[in-house]
Amino acid sequence: MPGTRPASFALAPPPPPPRDFEISFDFRSIRGSERLELIKHLGLTELADRAARIKGKSLFGSGDLDYLVIQEQAASGMYGPWKNDESKLYKALVSVGFTDKSGSAGGSYGYGKAGLIRGSAIRTVIAYTCFLERADDPGVTRRLLGMTYWDTHHLDRESFTGFARYGRTCDEKTVVPFENHEADKVAAVLGLRVRDPARVEDLGTSLLLVKPTVKPEDLVTAIERSWWPALEDPTLRFHAVVHTSDGTTLHPRPKCDDVLRTFVDSYELATTPQDTHTKERRRYDFKRHRDFDRLGALGLVAEPQGWSYPEQSEGDTETDHRSLVALVRKPHMVVEYLEVGKNPPYVRGTFVADDGINASLRDTEPKGHDAWNIDPNRGDQNPDSALVAKTVIGRIKAGVRRFRSDLEPPRRPPEAIDLPHFDKIMKRLMSGAGVATKTPIQENRPLSIHLHYTRKALDNDLIELSGTAEISFSEHFEGEQATVEVSISYKYLEEDRAGTAAEIVVAPPPGFTEPADSGRYAGILRRGDVAIFNFITDSYSTDWTGQLHVNAEISPESETTASS
Repeated sequence: MPGTRPASFALAPPPPPPRDFEISFDFRSIRGSERLELIKHLGLTELADRAARIKGKSLFGSGDLDYLVIQEQAASGMYGPWKNDESKLYKALVSVGFTDKSGSAGGSYGYGKAGLIRGSAIRTVIAYTCFLERADDPGVTRRLLGMTYWDTHHLDRESFTGFARYGRTCDEKTVVPFENHEADKVAAVLGLRVRDPARVEDLGTSLLLVKPTVKPEDLVTAIERSWWPALEDPTLRFHAVVHTSDGTTLHPRPKCDDVLRTFVDSYELATTPQDTHTKERRRYDFKRHRDFDRLGALGLVAEPQGWSYPEQSEGDTETDHRSLVALVRKPHMVVEYLEVGKNPPYVRGTFVADDGINASLRDTEPKGHDAWNIDPNRGDQNPDSALVAKTVIGRIKAGVRRFRSDLEPPRRPPEAIDLPHFDKIMKRLMSGAGVATKTPIQENRPLSIHLHYTRKALDNDLIELSGTAEISFSEHFEGEQATVEVSISYKYLEEDRAGTAAEIVVAPPPGFTEPADSGRYAGILRRGDVAIFNFITDSYSTDWTGQLHVNAEISPESETTASS
């Protein structure tokens, strides 16, 4: 009986023995009485009637009814007591907009609620899940729940949210999931494989999507592009398969794709320590950053005689090509293909995040888990997480710049360079003819900026820049005092121009404040005084090149400025 278990019953039972994780996508199509029975069992008759009354058209038509069944094997299932956000099933289907998950979570290799809703043309999803019994949810190992996600609408002068649940009705307003044997019976009626919590291979979730919006061939392509790290890593023992409605079986094969094969090669570089580097293959290990000893590894590959310097064909432009790095973290799926250069030589790479920073990176991702946000001012994430992502992206770009630089052919010696225009100018100068030029207009700046800074070498090939910026009035300032605004930043050079800003800590002098984290410090400066700003950057790789930017200007009503 629940509540009579010994106190030693673990909250989180030991994980089951390792088994191959497998996910299958089964496209099915039914007609006639089977079609009508499925619509009836899913409770979609009322839904079809409502669609006919609102839009005046049939929701299912008269032809075959297509649906997609997604089944995973040897997973953990959507466990947790049915108490709002304590249940993974509740989070996945009911809690719209809820994004909190454990640091290593990512759904079953990335198929999340948003994708599921879009995957059904009528926005209807059924989930049947099996998990190990837990102390906080005694007596329950299986649940089944369905959801329909429609927009808000009006019918018969009543307003509806558009959300509907398919489950066990407790009262007129409460619908909860079917549980255990009841869930098994409903799953069997819907054509889902009945799961047994005593079998490791049965742990996991089955999903049913009515009227899928994706075709089997397109799904295989999507699996290859997003899940190739898991598919190609033999230590993960992950398998995916797609079954079409006519009985054909499709297997994702990333290495058969010429482009994906290069990313697989770079993944192997990133996950396998290398004794030597070659011109076409390079590995960077990103180490210390604040509280983390290691950030991850970057593998880069190139083909100097091939796609790194592609031949220009008619109608082809350089904008058709990009250098890309696949960003990968737990659970070994591609978060994003990060663009890291538009000019040749083109390279491809994979960054594999260390497990220690997985939670921080996940915190920066939007609901679609398709990017790492580096803006610390985004309100729904920890600023420290954004700093981790920012550091990772910066080091990736620095590694790519260095690799591309080594790939470029040696420059021609100066004596071999032909500069006819320069030679013509020099001939005129030597002959005394000269070249007419305009004398630059001298600026009378009211503020003077003096910089003093040094770069300090740290461990693990890292450095930091620190120093002072001294702001005072020049001899061109007329008056005794004025409000002065000062900004200090340090930006990494990306393709020969200022790009990503580094983290920098600024200590302003007394009387200067930073309104609303604007990055500008305002205060009263008097004639003869010197405002001294101290600054220090976060540690960064020695591979990077950066520029210090200090700007000072008199209050907005004045049009004169001083910059350095």
